[in-house]
Amino acid sequence: TFNLPQAVAAEKSTREYQPSALMVVESKDICSIIASKRLFRITTQTKVFGPNGKEITIRDLPVPCEAKVQYEPLQYDDPTALKIVVKNIFPGASTDWSTPLPE
Repeated sequence: TFNLPQAVAAEKSTREYQPSALMVVESKDICSIIASKRLFRITTQTKVFGPNGKEITIRDLPVPCEAKVQYEPLQYDDPTALKIVVKNIFPGASTDWSTPLPE
């Protein structure tokens, strides 16, 4: 790791690119979402926006929905969702926590 000042690090780094994709958010719990059959971790840094552009909590995220998910890919762990923007809420969507699938 380099100990560069933040501003310099941000300018020099090419790894600052964070991919994003339009995905179907299929389920959620307090610390993750399943979107397009992939697990994304939710942290206190994750920002969630409703279809009206207003910030909402993960608790208020309607599932299932179509959302643009910006994430940080991690080499040895599940990617972390940085930003979730709801684009389309599907019929029958609920803000309830999803029940985990039986193993």
